[in-house]
Amino acid sequence: MINWKNMDTLASYQELLNVERVNLAAAMSGENGAERVKKYSVPMGEGLDFNYGARPVDDTILAALAKFAQEAQLTEKFAALYNGAVINTGEKRMVLHHLTRGQLGETVVADGIDKRAFYVDQQNKIAELANKVHAGEITNAAGEKFTTVVQIGIGGSDLGPRAMYLALENWAKVNNTFKMKAEFISNVDPDDAAGVLRKIDIANSI
Repeated sequence: MINWKNMDTLASYQELLNVERVNLAAAMSGENGAERVKKYSVPMGEGLDFNYGARPVDDTILAALAKFAQEAQLTEKFAALYNGAVINTGEKRMVLHHLTRGQLGETVVADGIDKRAFYVDQQNKIAELANKVHAGEITNAAGEKFTTVVQIGIGGSDLGPRAMYLALENWAKVNNTFKMKAEFISNVDPDDAAGVLRKIDIANSI
């Protein structure tokens, strides 16, 4: 049975608070730093590694975090999330963002809809739209290709796509696969939007 408790009520959390902090400057200096970078690295897939050597952790802190994760039932809660449990109790709904990346567990059906199949269908529609824009099948009113895409979104709707664009922009340019410039409007302040609109060719932006 999963228990939902505030983390500051857990014994392992109190232990974690009392663990000696890491002097990161000392830990990352000289040969120690080089070994630390090698040690605190985890392969993530697709040739990428997650390196946390520059984070203030050591084996003692990692052990305390593992104990905390066990007491907090993080593995069980993660499984409940990806199998479609109602995790957002405030709005009484599932949290299914992960299905856009793949399906880890059981089929998630809500309102009679296979949610993984739903997201795959939406991804295919987005890819089809993007391909038509890139190929010039969808143009502006003058029949010209779009050269810039402007995303409007706040929070996660901004940060994820922005991070992907910034991470891949130079790689795409070097490998001659760069298709369109991207700009982001991510604030309700009208000056934010005005700043983006001033530097783009609106007629060739989508």
